[in-house]
Amino acid sequence: MSVLILNAVCYFIPQLEINTGLVLLLAFSFTCSLCYPPCEPQSWEYGTEVLVNCTSTVLHDGMYWRVRNESFVIEVQENFIGQSVLLSDWNVTAECKIKLNESHECSKELEITTYKNPEVLSSIKLVHATPKETQYELKCDTINVAPLQNLIVKWYKNDKLIKTNFFNDTTKTPVNESSVLPVTVSRGEEVQIRCEAQLNLVPHDPKKQNLVYLSKYLNNKKIYILNASATYTCTASNYLGKTTKQIFVRVIQREAVPAALPTAEAATPEGKHPCSLYS
Repeated sequence: MSVLILNAVCYFIPQLEINTGLVLLLAFSFTCSLCYPPCEPQSWEYGTEVLVNCTSTVLHDGMYWRVRNESFVIEVQENFIGQSVLLSDWNVTAECKIKLNESHECSKELEITTYKNPEVLSSIKLVHATPKETQYELKCDTINVAPLQNLIVKWYKNDKLIKTNFFNDTTKTPVNESSVLPVTVSRGEEVQIRCEAQLNLVPHDPKKQNLVYLSKYLNNKKIYILNASATYTCTASNYLGKTTKQIFVRVIQREAVPAALPTAEAATPEGKHPCSLYS
């Protein structure tokens, strides 16, 4: 496994407090300041091995890392220590500790977000058809995504954003989530629908978004009106391959039915889709 070296550097600056009593006794005590500069949250992919660093700017009696529930060797002569962390669980913690003296210790926990890129699957369902328009239900499934609260799913129609889904679930482990979009296509209309699954790993700072894009394209061909009953050949294709099916269409003059509207089928690995659509 490769090691990704990232500097998560925290500088700990003790502050001196002077407490005075009525009898003019002086008591000195150290308190820890926050990280300076501020320690930014770190986002790493699950299974990655990273190297975290901690730096002290003052004399100390020892400094060490505590990862999960394990404390590592205390370094007395060093002001800079590094520690390898394998992100093999979803609740990993890493905390730098600095002993200022026998009774005082500074500590700061590094905020770690462990993520997993989502897999995206799409499906198309025929809902209703009339001579003038056809209604579809498009579904975008994100599989094994973590953390869910950082997921954003966006829907585009002809490159125009029409819907955005946010998720509030704070579950850290991988889960599956779905987003559904109803679409109505008029006769003769060509429509391109796209869904994007994004992981926004720094939600509190939009200027530093780390986005993972995985898109599925759902293209709609023209829907034709037939005037004669006959057997028609329909070809559906996607990135998995192509399949051909023959369909007998019976035309009733008082209620014409659009061609290529067989029983609705969700997208499958065999490439079966409603005849007029491919994904």
